[in-house]
Amino acid sequence: MASRITKALSGLATTFLALGSLVVHSPTASAATDTYSFSACVQQKESAHVVLMMDESGSMFEGGTDGNGSDPKNLRIAGAEILLDRLQSVADTYKSTINVQLSGFGDNYVIRSEADWIALNPGSDAGAKKLIQSSRIWADKEALGNSRETD
Repeated sequence: MASRITKALSGLATTFLALGSLVVHSPTASAATDTYSFSACVQQKESAHVVLMMDESGSMFEGGTDGNGSDPKNLRIAGAEILLDRLQSVADTYKSTINVQLSGFGDNYVIRSEADWIALNPGSDAGAKKLIQSSRIWADKEALGNSRETD
């Protein structure tokens, strides 16, 4: 069971990295010319769903050889904010809605968005602001209550 979960999380991490690289394509080029492009998918389908999953385990906050944890400066939160900003740009460029869910894994899988899905609508940054505010919980181990281990 643990092996299947590890493989699934590894696959999600790979997907997240691929999504991050795809979202930064220049919107001035035609998205349809790229054979594998998140932007092309949004352009064609006029919507998308993205789950932004973050490691909330204790190793983010403490441990390691220096005792500072894997991300003592909370750079993963800055990365999430950049990704959310890029997703908003894609929504604006292709006049499409991108639904986003924030979630975390540690002891358990926990949805961190204030609603299951928050819409990034073209021409409005209200959804992005809500998501960015919600993402800041990842800096507070006590508020997470999900940080003993990665199960």
